[in-house]
Amino acid sequence: MKKSTKRFILIAIIVILAIIVISVFSYLKNRTHFNNADVSGNIGGNYYNSGLFCEHNDTVYFANPYDDYALYKMTPQGTNAEKLSSDKVSFINADNHYIYYVRDNISKSHSGSSLGFIQQASNGLCRINHNGKDTLLLDADPSLYAALSGNYIYYIHYDKETASTLYKVKIDATEKQKVDASPLLLSPAANGTLCYNGVSGNHNIWSFNASNDGSSLLYEGNCWNPIDDGSYIYFMDCENDYHLTRIAKNGQEKTDLSQCRVDCYNVYGDYVYYEKNDINNDIHMLCRKSLSPSGEEEVVAEGVFCDINITSNYVYFRNFNNQDEFFQTPTTGAIDVEPFSFETK
Repeated sequence: MKKSTKRFILIAIIVILAIIVISVFSYLKNRTHFNNADVSGNIGGNYYNSGLFCEHNDTVYFANPYDDYALYKMTPQGTNAEKLSSDKVSFINADNHYIYYVRDNISKSHSGSSLGFIQQASNGLCRINHNGKDTLLLDADPSLYAALSGNYIYYIHYDKETASTLYKVKIDATEKQKVDASPLLLSPAANGTLCYNGVSGNHNIWSFNASNDGSSLLYEGNCWNPIDDGSYIYFMDCENDYHLTRIAKNGQEKTDLSQCRVDCYNVYGDYVYYEKNDINNDIHMLCRKSLSPSGEEEVVAEGVFCDINITSNYVYFRNFNNQDEFFQTPTTGAIDVEPFSFETK
């Protein structure tokens, strides 16, 4: 065999091997890591409060109010903060490999723009790696209330033809489809299930199974924003002026936790936090209550607050009348309210 022929064969083998290596690397880099069916992306209370914070595996992913709600991460103690994306984010979810979020860059950078392609590229539902790289657009249409369950994101999808409806999409951006014509808010619940109240016909509380998109009745009543923690169901009782209420899952007896109307609430461990709105007595305050039998109500801060997000170390909340003001207090132990802060790397 001539030397030139041997050289040609060697070069061909090297090229083929290089193509194989590049193809394998590309496949491994771009393949989606799927979840077990019982994986949830956030807690139900954060979901109802814009999902601005999400804790997963000792990392807190959050929308930074000091950087136009860009995506950041930090430790639960608020240290080693790092920017991951300039997208303006909300409804954050996380699993072992990805972060999912709704982005709204139209209001951030293109307010009033008539360029449809810019708006499409600036809005929607996204997936990003934990290191902030390789953003994948799951849905380019306006989206809200995203909740991860197993390998699907359930969310409110908006388009001009059908307005707001319940959609789902697989975490690899396939199988996008409408689930229900109503804008049902499916909050993360126990064991990877989801929970919601009806919005047409009745306001009963239902459990939603992502494995077959089927629903089963949990509680019959006039309810709003239910949270199912596995043992209890919490909700705002529309029949009782939106008082914060709890029932055991194995019973139907209601417990009035707030003794007053609430605007929003969140539950974490042995505590429930809620914004009281006693119009008759002109009382507006953020309160917390231990869920132990002897638990008493404590005032966290006086005023009108919203977007109560909770992690293992802190409760974060926003001034309703000045939404640039964000505060924090320890989740447990003594109340100590201070402006939201974190330390960068």
